[in-house]
Amino acid sequence: LFFLTLSDDSHIIAAILLWLITGLYFGLFYGIGGWVLIKVSEKLKQPWPLLLPLIWPLIECLKSVGSFGNPNGNLGFSLSSIASSIPIYAVIGHIGVGILIVCINVLLHAWSNTKQKRHLGIIIGILIGMMGINSPNTFTQSKPTISVIQTDIPQQQKITPINWPSIEKTMLNQINEATGNIIILPETILPTDIKERPLFHTLQNISEKNQQSLLAGSFIHQSNTYNGSYFIRPNSSPIEYKKQRLMPFGETLPMRSILSRIIPSHLLFNDFEHGTTAIDIPINDTVNLRPLICLEAIYGHFYASPHNSAIAILANNAWFNHSTAGSKLLKFAQVHAAEFQTSVLLSTNFGQSAIISPTGALIQSAKHQNADILTHTIQTKSRPSIYHQWPWAGTLLIFLGWIIFIKKQHKLNST
Repeated sequence: LFFLTLSDDSHIIAAILLWLITGLYFGLFYGIGGWVLIKVSEKLKQPWPLLLPLIWPLIECLKSVGSFGNPNGNLGFSLSSIASSIPIYAVIGHIGVGILIVCINVLLHAWSNTKQKRHLGIIIGILIGMMGINSPNTFTQSKPTISVIQTDIPQQQKITPINWPSIEKTMLNQINEATGNIIILPETILPTDIKERPLFHTLQNISEKNQQSLLAGSFIHQSNTYNGSYFIRPNSSPIEYKKQRLMPFGETLPMRSILSRIIPSHLLFNDFEHGTTAIDIPINDTVNLRPLICLEAIYGHFYASPHNSAIAILANNAWFNHSTAGSKLLKFAQVHAAEFQTSVLLSTNFGQSAIISPTGALIQSAKHQNADILTHTIQTKSRPSIYHQWPWAGTLLIFLGWIIFIKKQHKLNST
C-alpha cells in the first residue's frame, strides 16, 4: 500500500495503477499456490497443513525471481528485529528461517488437535537450533570510522531545480559535521549528475582537505543515463558504480508498448540504463566497500561480497513519505547482514538510516524523516558464511527432514 503515497509527488492515476499491477501480480502467486496445495494434498491423501512447509517457500521463491520479482512479505524477514539472536540465519538464510516459521505453526496446529507431546518437543528442538546453530567466523574491527548521513528533503522539493542550491548548502553543512574517515550520502543527493555541477568540485576539495572519502548517490550521464554513485577520494579520480537492478515503473517501464497507451504522456519517462557489475572499493588493506542503490538492497545475492567487505546502501525513501518503505528496507538490510555476516551501512533520504553489525544487530539508527549523522567503526568477517557458500543446502535439509516427519505422521495415523 505504500505505493499509493507516490501520488503526493507523482500522480494519483500512476500510483493506483502501480498498486493494482503489483497487488494482482503478487497475489496470483498465493492464489495459485493455494490451489496447488489443495490438489497435491488430495493426490497424496495428506492433510494440507502438513504440505505447507513445502509449498509456501516455493511460492515465496517464485515471486522473488524474475524482472518483477520482489521478496517483500517473505516470512523469513519477519524476525528482522531479533535477527542477531537467530544465528542460524548465517546457515540457512531467510528462506530456511521462513520454512521453520511455517513448520512451527503447523506443529502448533497439529498439537492443538492431538495434544501429542512430541509435536511440542519438535518445536522446542527447532527453537533451540535456530538460536544455537551458527556459521563459525572471526570478526575484525576496522580502523577507519564511517559516517552515515541521513537527509530530510521532501521529494517535491528535491525534484525542483530552484531548490538545489539550498539543498546543497544543507548537505554540505552535514558533511562538514561528519567526523568519519568515510562519509556515505543517500541515493541521488540531487536528481542530476553532480559531476556537472560546482558541488562536485566542492566535495572533491573537502575530500582532499580533510583526507576523507565520500560515497554520494548521483545520476551518471554518459551515452545513456544511469542511477549510481561516485566514490570521491583524496587526490584521485572518482570511482563510479552503476545500479544493476532497476526499479520497475520508476527507473524502467515494463511492457512499455502497452502501458504507454494507458499512462498520460506527461507521466511517461525514459528508461535508465542498468550497470553490469558489482564493485568492491578498496578502502585500505583490510576493508572494501560495496555500494548498492535502493531496490538492490532487498535482494540477497548483491550482498555476496568478498570476506573483507562491508555493504553501503544508498536510498531515497522520500518518494514514499511517511509510509513503511523506510522500515521495510531496514528489515531487509538487517536480515541480509545476518545471512552473509557482513556489516551494512544504510544511508537514506527521509529514513531509516542505520549502521548494522554482521549479526544483524542495530549499532546505530536514525529516526524516520529526521536529518542525522551516524558514526561508528565496522567489523569485517574472516570467511564467507555457510549460507553465502551453500545458499540452498539448509533449505534442502529442512525439506528432507519435513518429508521424513510427514511419512512418520502418516504411519502413526494409519495405525
